[in-house]
Amino acid sequence: MDNPLEKKRNLVGFIEIFIIAAVVLLARILFEFDAPKVFSEGGVTFSAVLLKFLNNYSLVILAVLLDLILIYVITRNLSYGVAPVKRTLMEFGGIAIISIIIAFLQRIMMMNKPFALDVYMLMSLIVAFFINTICVTLADLICYNRWKNRQALDLAVKMRSQANYKYQLLKNQLNPHFLFNSLNVLDYLIHTDQNRASDYVKKMANVYRYLLAMDDRTTATLEEEMEFVKQYVDMMHERFASGFDVDIDVDRYYYHYKVVPCSVQTLIENAVKHNVVSEKNPLPISVSVKDDYLVVSNPLHPKIESSGKSGKGLDNINEQYRILFNADIIVEKGDADFTVRLPLFR
Repeated sequence: MDNPLEKKRNLVGFIEIFIIAAVVLLARILFEFDAPKVFSEGGVTFSAVLLKFLNNYSLVILAVLLDLILIYVITRNLSYGVAPVKRTLMEFGGIAIISIIIAFLQRIMMMNKPFALDVYMLMSLIVAFFINTICVTLADLICYNRWKNRQALDLAVKMRSQANYKYQLLKNQLNPHFLFNSLNVLDYLIHTDQNRASDYVKKMANVYRYLLAMDDRTTATLEEEMEFVKQYVDMMHERFASGFDVDIDVDRYYYHYKVVPCSVQTLIENAVKHNVVSEKNPLPISVSVKDDYLVVSNPLHPKIESSGKSGKGLDNINEQYRILFNADIIVEKGDADFTVRLPLFR
C-alpha cells in the first residue's frame, strides 16, 4: 500500500535532483555556445579550459573527492524530501566554494602564476562550476536512489511490525484465559442475577466489537479508547468486586488526541496480572493526563508468581509508538508504585 507521506517525500527528492540537472544543462548551453564569444582573448574558451582541466587527472580526482564529501555531509545532516530549497542552496553554495578552490589550483598548475582575477581565472571558475555540478548531480542521484531503497525497506519493516502487533494484540485479548474468566463470571451471574448477566454480555460484546473495529486501524482517539476501557473495567469489577478500582480523570479537551489502540487496556490488564487484587489488598489504578501524556499508575502489590513473562505488552506498545509517532513511552517503576506515560498526539 502506498504511503502518501512517502510519495510526497519521493517527489520532493526527485525535484531536488531535477533542479540541479536543469542548471547543468543551462550552464552547458550558455557557456559552450555563448562564452567563446565573450572570452576570446588569447584563445581562452570554455572548451579549451575544459580540456586542460580534464587532462589534469590529479585535479579531477580532487574535485570529485570534494564533491563526494559535500554530498556526504549534507545528506548526513539533511535528509531528502525534508527541506528541498535549503538543501539545494547548500549544494550550490558548496559547489561554488569547491569551484573557487579548483579554479585557483588550475590557474597555478596550468599557468604557473599566482592568483589574479583575469579572463583565464574567470573561465576556470566557470569550467570548475560546470564540472562540479555534474559530479554533485551524479552523486546526488546515487544517494537519492539508496535513500529510496532504505525508505522502502523501512516501510516493509514497519508493516511487518504492525502485523505482528495486531497478531499479539488479538492473541492477548482473545486468549483462552481471558475468555475462560469472562465465561466463569457470566455463568455465576446467570444463576444469581440475570439482569446483571445481560448487562455483562452487552459489555463483553462491546469489548470484542472494539477489538474487531481496531483490526484495520493503527490509531484510536482517546475518546474511543476511554469508552472501551470503561467497558473493560466494568467487566473486571464483576470479577474482583471491591478489590479493583480504576479512577479515570481525563478532560474532554484531550478526547480528539490519538493513542495506540488497546494500549490503556493492556496497561490495566498488566497491572491486574502482576499484582495481588483482593478486598484486603485492593488495587487502585489511576488514568489521567499530564503534560500531553496519558498517565496510567498503580501501586505495587506483586504476586509471588505472576502468570506470563512481564514486559512483552509494554514492548509491543512502545514499538507501535515508535513506528506511528516516532516517540517512546515512559516507564517509571518506584519502590511503591508503577507508572507508564503514553504520549498523546493530535
